[in-house]
Amino acid sequence: MYGYSTSTVPVTSNNVLCLGACSSDFTNVYFPASSFAGPTALGFWNDLITSAFAFYASHFGQLSRYHQFQILFRKNLPGIVKFIYYQASDGGASATIGVQNSSSGLSMTYAFTQVNAMTNTMALIFGTNMDTFSG
Repeated sequence: MYGYSTSTVPVTSNNVLCLGACSSDFTNVYFPASSFAGPTALGFWNDLITSAFAFYASHFGQLSRYHQFQILFRKNLPGIVKFIYYQASDGGASATIGVQNSSSGLSMTYAFTQVNAMTNTMALIFGTNMDTFSG
């Protein structure tokens, strides 16, 4: 992602994958977010409780609002990050979704606290080498 590779990817409880330094910040903002210094994939950045590693999460204060999704990196497709959403009970109304290179560098924001930004069985593909996304 953004030319950076690693064998370990820290995951926060608020649905953030960091290839560099990570933060537990749960107050989502429009990208680039100063909380994350290196390449970061934010599949559904919000104040959440993560129930399993495959991101079956619910809102911290509203446990009946569930979100289930995956973030995929493929060794044979460097620079490509794919988000696959299986369940999005609130459509992403209070989340930030996208990728960023650094706290002040390139970024792609798909949604920022946007009602109905997500749907069940939706996929987003970010091409970080070309600064493109589709979904």
